[in-house]
Amino acid sequence: MGCLHPVRNAFSEARVPMKVLRGSVESLAIVAGVVICGVVLLINVNVILRYLWGINITGVLEITEWSLLVIGLCAAPWVFWTDKHVRVDVVTSYLEKKHLKGRWYLGLGTDVIAAVVCAIVVYEAVMVTKDAFTQGLISQSFLGYKLWPFYAVIPLTFSASLAVLVSRIVRRMRNKKKWRGAPDHRAEA
Repeated sequence: MGCLHPVRNAFSEARVPMKVLRGSVESLAIVAGVVICGVVLLINVNVILRYLWGINITGVLEITEWSLLVIGLCAAPWVFWTDKHVRVDVVTSYLEKKHLKGRWYLGLGTDVIAAVVCAIVVYEAVMVTKDAFTQGLISQSFLGYKLWPFYAVIPLTFSASLAVLVSRIVRRMRNKKKWRGAPDHRAEA
């Protein structure tokens, strides 16, 4: 057994939560991609069966509707992580090179507001999911499935988005002296 350097070990341990977060975010993005492929395949099979043999797969529309929820919510943490979301550049274009401090505060403010909104959604979604589970709520459709697994997607994905936003806020605060526009939190992972 070799001697372990304490500073190097502490640094490695600090990276573990970021690696776990990155893995979680990437896993959710993969789920979104798989669901997209599944929906495309299901719709195509349904169309082919209907036109060739007159067979219709029951519940395709409803499965597609729920899949849209899963796709959007599972992809959201990855979009935050990679910083690929749509921005409104009306204000930030004004705050180009001259006003990096203002741009930094604006970025911090939007991240904090988004994190608070995500936290509220997580709390409310957990309550709704818990109620659906304890009451045994079933969909009113022909399929008659339990609703709580679909509701559980909401707090799970918003928790991942919240974790990404908190990591961005922490990274932004660490780089406060540099007045950067958008911190690259991915560099740690």
